[in-house]
Amino acid sequence: MALKHKKYFLFRVKFIRDHQKDILDDGASPEDIFLQAINEKPSTKLKRGAEWKLSNIEQIGTNGGVFAVGRISQASTDRFDFQTDEFVEATDYQGPFSTIYFDRTIGVVAIEDKSKVNSKVDATAKRLNDLLDSTDSVKRRKVKCIVDAINDPQGFIQKLRKSTHILKFRATFTGPNPIDADALFQKPLEVYALATKADKGAIEVAGSNLDKEVLIDVTRSNAATGNTVTARIETHGVIETIPLKGVRANFSVRTPEESRVVFNQMRERYEQVRYETRDDK
Repeated sequence: MALKHKKYFLFRVKFIRDHQKDILDDGASPEDIFLQAINEKPSTKLKRGAEWKLSNIEQIGTNGGVFAVGRISQASTDRFDFQTDEFVEATDYQGPFSTIYFDRTIGVVAIEDKSKVNSKVDATAKRLNDLLDSTDSVKRRKVKCIVDAINDPQGFIQKLRKSTHILKFRATFTGPNPIDADALFQKPLEVYALATKADKGAIEVAGSNLDKEVLIDVTRSNAATGNTVTARIETHGVIETIPLKGVRANFSVRTPEESRVVFNQMRERYEQVRYETRDDK
Protein backbone atom coordinates (compact mmCIF):
# COMPACT_ATOMS: atom_id res chain seq x y z
CA MET A 1 0.00 0.00 0.00
CA ALA A 2 1.45 3.37 -1.04
CA LEU A 3 2.12 5.84 1.74
CA LYS A 4 0.14 9.05 1.71
CA HIS A 5 1.69 12.48 2.17
CA LYS A 6 0.39 15.64 3.78
CA LYS A 7 1.68 19.05 2.73
CA TYR A 8 1.97 21.97 5.13
CA PHE A 9 2.62 25.66 4.40
CA LEU A 10 4.27 28.08 6.82
CA PHE A 11 2.60 31.30 7.96
CA ARG A 12 3.55 33.97 10.49
CA VAL A 13 0.94 35.03 13.07
CA LYS A 14 1.48 38.58 14.37
CA PHE A 15 -0.39 40.50 17.06
CA ILE A 16 -0.07 44.27 16.74
CA ARG A 17 -1.32 46.51 19.51
CA ASP A 18 -3.25 49.71 19.05
CA HIS A 19 -1.03 52.69 19.89
CA GLN A 20 -3.73 53.97 22.22
CA LYS A 21 -3.40 51.29 24.89
CA ASP A 22 -6.75 50.18 26.29
CA ILE A 23 -7.41 50.11 30.02
CA LEU A 24 -8.26 46.41 29.70
CA ASP A 25 -4.89 45.62 28.13
CA ASP A 26 -2.81 43.83 30.75
CA GLY A 27 0.38 43.98 28.66
CA ALA A 28 0.40 40.27 27.87
CA SER A 29 3.08 39.19 25.40
CA PRO A 30 2.14 38.19 21.82
CA GLU A 31 2.96 34.55 22.57
CA ASP A 32 0.63 34.55 25.58
CA ILE A 33 -2.14 36.23 23.60
CA PHE A 34 -1.68 33.62 20.86
CA LEU A 35 -2.08 30.72 23.29
CA GLN A 36 -5.03 32.30 25.10
CA ALA A 37 -6.81 32.94 21.78
CA ILE A 38 -6.31 29.31 20.72
CA ASN A 39 -7.60 27.98 24.03
CA GLU A 40 -10.84 29.95 23.62
CA LYS A 41 -11.74 27.56 20.76
CA PRO A 42 -13.29 30.42 18.76
CA SER A 43 -15.97 30.02 16.10
CA THR A 44 -17.37 32.38 13.47
CA LYS A 45 -20.45 32.13 11.28
CA LEU A 46 -20.53 33.12 7.62
CA LYS A 47 -23.47 34.91 6.00
CA ARG A 48 -24.32 31.85 3.93
CA GLY A 49 -24.78 29.72 7.06
CA ALA A 50 -21.56 27.75 7.44
CA GLU A 51 -19.65 27.97 10.70
CA TRP A 52 -15.86 27.91 11.10
CA LYS A 53 -14.40 26.60 14.34
CA LEU A 54 -11.04 26.02 16.01
CA SER A 55 -10.89 22.81 18.06
CA ASN A 56 -8.93 19.58 18.77
CA ILE A 57 -6.16 21.36 20.70
CA GLU A 58 -3.14 19.31 21.70
CA GLN A 59 -0.07 20.66 23.49
CA ILE A 60 3.42 19.76 22.24
CA GLY A 61 6.20 20.63 24.66
CA THR A 62 6.07 23.93 26.52
CA ASN A 63 5.43 26.37 23.68
CA GLY A 64 4.02 24.32 20.83
CA GLY A 65 0.94 22.46 19.84
CA VAL A 66 -1.54 21.46 17.18
CA PHE A 67 -5.20 22.21 16.57
CA ALA A 68 -7.81 21.87 13.84
CA VAL A 69 -9.70 24.54 11.91
CA GLY A 70 -12.75 23.35 10.03
CA ARG A 71 -16.04 24.26 8.40
CA ILE A 72 -19.28 22.98 9.92
CA SER A 73 -22.35 22.75 7.70
CA GLN A 74 -25.55 20.77 7.42
CA ALA A 75 -26.05 18.41 4.51
CA SER A 76 -28.79 16.01 3.41
CA THR A 77 -27.65 12.44 2.98
CA ASP A 78 -29.35 9.33 1.69
CA ARG A 79 -28.70 6.19 3.71
CA PHE A 80 -30.14 2.80 4.52
CA ASP A 81 -31.59 2.16 7.99
CA PHE A 82 -31.12 -1.52 8.84
CA GLN A 83 -33.39 -1.27 11.88
CA THR A 84 -36.41 -0.25 9.78
CA ASP A 85 -35.17 -2.02 6.64
CA GLU A 86 -35.78 1.19 4.65
CA PHE A 87 -33.92 3.85 2.70
CA VAL A 88 -34.15 7.23 4.43
CA GLU A 89 -33.13 10.81 3.84
CA ALA A 90 -31.41 12.41 6.83
CA THR A 91 -29.65 15.63 7.77
CA ASP A 92 -26.14 15.40 9.13
CA TYR A 93 -23.30 17.74 10.07
CA GLN A 94 -20.20 17.80 7.90
CA GLY A 95 -16.91 19.14 9.21
CA PRO A 96 -13.94 19.06 6.83
CA PHE A 97 -10.89 20.43 8.68
CA SER A 98 -7.21 21.23 8.33
CA THR A 99 -4.61 20.41 10.94
CA ILE A 100 -2.49 23.38 12.07
CA TYR A 101 0.75 23.17 14.06
CA PHE A 102 2.06 26.20 15.97
CA ASP A 103 5.01 27.52 17.94
CA ARG A 104 3.76 30.43 20.00
CA THR A 105 7.22 31.80 20.89
CA ILE A 106 7.95 32.81 17.29
CA GLY A 107 4.36 33.00 16.04
CA VAL A 108 4.80 30.39 13.32
CA VAL A 109 2.08 28.02 12.12
CA ALA A 110 2.08 25.19 9.58
CA ILE A 111 -1.30 24.85 7.87
CA GLU A 112 -2.27 21.59 6.19
CA ASP A 113 -3.14 22.00 2.52
CA LYS A 114 -6.46 20.16 2.25
CA SER A 115 -8.72 20.62 -0.76
CA LYS A 116 -11.82 19.43 1.12
CA VAL A 117 -11.50 22.47 3.38
CA ASN A 118 -10.47 25.20 0.91
CA SER A 119 -9.28 25.35 -2.68
CA LYS A 120 -6.20 27.29 -1.48
CA VAL A 121 -4.33 27.13 1.79
CA ASP A 122 -4.37 30.96 1.86
CA ALA A 123 -8.14 30.78 2.36
CA THR A 124 -7.67 28.57 5.42
CA ALA A 125 -5.10 31.05 6.72
CA LYS A 126 -7.70 33.81 6.29
CA ARG A 127 -10.21 31.78 8.33
CA LEU A 128 -7.60 31.28 11.05
CA ASN A 129 -7.00 35.04 11.02
CA ASP A 130 -10.74 35.71 11.42
CA LEU A 131 -11.05 33.17 14.25
CA LEU A 132 -8.17 34.60 16.26
CA ASP A 133 -9.42 38.15 15.67
CA SER A 134 -12.82 37.19 17.08
CA THR A 135 -11.48 36.06 20.46
CA ASP A 136 -11.85 37.99 23.68
CA SER A 137 -8.09 37.66 24.22
CA VAL A 138 -7.50 39.80 21.13
CA LYS A 139 -10.49 42.15 21.16
CA ARG A 140 -10.33 43.31 24.78
CA ARG A 141 -6.69 44.32 24.36
CA LYS A 142 -7.40 46.11 21.06
CA VAL A 143 -4.87 43.91 19.30
CA LYS A 144 -4.90 43.33 15.56
CA CYS A 145 -4.08 39.83 14.36
CA ILE A 146 -2.29 39.38 11.02
CA VAL A 147 -1.56 36.00 9.41
CA ASP A 148 1.01 36.35 6.59
CA ALA A 149 2.49 33.71 4.31
CA ILE A 150 6.18 32.92 4.66
CA ASN A 151 7.94 32.85 1.28
CA ASP A 152 11.02 30.75 0.59
CA PRO A 153 13.81 33.31 0.00
CA GLN A 154 16.27 30.93 -1.66
CA GLY A 155 15.59 31.86 -5.31
CA PHE A 156 15.68 35.58 -4.49
CA ILE A 157 18.95 35.18 -2.58
CA GLN A 158 20.55 33.27 -5.46
CA LYS A 159 19.71 36.16 -7.79
CA LEU A 160 21.33 38.59 -5.36
CA ARG A 161 24.40 36.36 -5.22
CA LYS A 162 24.72 36.13 -9.00
CA SER A 163 24.20 39.85 -9.61
CA THR A 164 27.12 42.10 -10.52
CA HIS A 165 25.72 45.01 -8.49
CA ILE A 166 22.72 45.61 -6.24
CA LEU A 167 21.47 49.13 -6.99
CA LYS A 168 18.37 49.44 -4.83
CA PHE A 169 16.73 47.45 -2.04
CA ARG A 170 13.30 47.95 -0.48
CA ALA A 171 11.95 46.10 2.56
CA THR A 172 8.65 46.30 4.43
CA PHE A 173 8.21 45.95 8.17
CA THR A 174 5.50 45.70 10.79
CA GLY A 175 5.80 46.27 14.49
CA PRO A 176 6.39 44.98 17.01
CA ASN A 177 8.66 42.30 15.61
CA PRO A 178 8.99 38.68 16.78
CA ILE A 179 11.60 37.42 19.20
CA ASP A 180 14.02 36.32 16.47
CA ALA A 181 13.98 39.59 14.47
CA ASP A 182 17.38 40.75 13.26
CA ALA A 183 19.18 43.45 15.25
CA LEU A 184 20.32 45.44 12.20
CA PHE A 185 17.03 46.03 10.38
CA GLN A 186 13.87 44.99 12.20
CA LYS A 187 14.70 45.81 15.82
CA PRO A 188 15.56 49.50 15.14
CA LEU A 189 12.49 49.85 12.94
CA GLU A 190 10.31 48.50 15.73
CA VAL A 191 11.40 51.48 17.83
CA TYR A 192 10.73 53.78 14.87
CA ALA A 193 7.26 52.29 14.33
CA LEU A 194 6.38 52.73 17.99
CA ALA A 195 7.66 56.32 18.05
CA THR A 196 5.65 57.28 14.96
CA LYS A 197 2.60 55.17 15.96
CA ALA A 198 2.90 53.22 12.71
CA ASP A 199 1.49 49.73 12.13
CA LYS A 200 3.64 49.08 9.09
CA GLY A 201 6.16 50.76 6.83
CA ALA A 202 8.92 50.35 4.27
CA ILE A 203 12.52 51.43 3.95
CA GLU A 204 14.54 51.77 0.74
CA VAL A 205 18.27 52.14 0.20
CA ALA A 206 20.11 52.86 -3.05
CA GLY A 207 23.71 52.89 -4.20
CA SER A 208 26.10 51.81 -6.92
CA ASN A 209 27.04 48.55 -5.16
CA LEU A 210 25.07 47.69 -2.02
CA ASP A 211 26.45 45.10 0.40
CA LYS A 212 25.13 41.65 -0.56
CA GLU A 213 25.71 39.93 2.78
CA VAL A 214 23.82 42.54 4.75
CA LEU A 215 20.89 42.49 2.32
CA ILE A 216 20.77 38.68 2.32
CA ASP A 217 20.48 38.74 6.12
CA VAL A 218 17.65 41.28 5.87
CA THR A 219 15.97 39.13 3.19
CA ARG A 220 15.97 36.07 5.44
CA SER A 221 14.64 38.01 8.40
CA ASN A 222 11.88 39.60 6.33
CA ALA A 223 10.88 36.33 4.67
CA ALA A 224 10.63 34.63 8.06
CA THR A 225 8.40 37.38 9.46
CA GLY A 226 6.02 37.35 6.48
CA ASN A 227 7.22 40.72 5.17
CA THR A 228 8.39 41.50 1.65
CA VAL A 229 11.50 42.76 -0.13
CA THR A 230 12.33 43.89 -3.67
CA ALA A 231 15.71 44.61 -5.23
CA ARG A 232 16.97 46.35 -8.35
CA ILE A 233 19.99 44.44 -9.57
CA GLU A 234 22.46 44.55 -12.44
CA THR A 235 23.75 41.25 -13.81
CA HIS A 236 26.38 41.53 -16.56
CA GLY A 237 24.86 44.75 -17.88
CA VAL A 238 21.20 43.69 -17.58
CA ILE A 239 19.19 45.66 -14.99
CA GLU A 240 15.98 44.24 -13.50
CA THR A 241 13.76 44.58 -10.44
CA ILE A 242 13.10 41.33 -8.60
CA PRO A 243 10.54 40.70 -5.83
CA LEU A 244 10.54 38.13 -3.04
CA LYS A 245 7.43 36.18 -3.90
CA GLY A 246 6.11 33.07 -5.56
CA VAL A 247 7.43 30.02 -3.74
CA ARG A 248 5.79 29.49 -0.37
CA ALA A 249 7.81 27.79 2.35
CA ASN A 250 6.37 24.31 2.81
CA PHE A 251 7.18 20.73 3.80
CA SER A 252 5.58 17.30 3.41
CA VAL A 253 5.22 14.39 5.82
CA ARG A 254 4.25 10.78 5.35
CA THR A 255 1.07 9.73 7.12
CA PRO A 256 0.35 8.60 9.70
CA GLU A 257 2.99 10.48 11.69
CA GLU A 258 3.31 11.49 15.34
CA SER A 259 2.41 15.09 16.15
CA ARG A 260 5.81 15.84 17.68
CA VAL A 261 7.57 14.69 14.49
CA VAL A 262 5.48 17.04 12.34
CA PHE A 263 6.03 19.88 14.83
CA ASN A 264 9.80 19.34 14.66
CA GLN A 265 9.68 19.37 10.86
CA MET A 266 7.84 22.70 10.98
CA ARG A 267 10.58 24.11 13.20
CA GLU A 268 13.33 22.76 10.95
CA ARG A 269 11.72 24.23 7.83
CA TYR A 270 11.34 27.59 9.54
CA GLU A 271 14.99 27.51 10.63
CA GLN A 272 15.98 26.93 6.98
CA VAL A 273 14.07 30.04 5.90
CA ARG A 274 15.42 32.17 8.73
CA TYR A 275 19.03 31.02 9.01
CA GLU A 276 20.04 28.52 6.31
CA THR A 277 23.28 29.46 4.56
CA ARG A 278 24.35 26.13 3.06
CA ASP A 279 22.86 26.82 -0.38
CA ASP A 280 23.40 30.58 -0.43
CA LYS A 281 26.75 30.52 -2.18
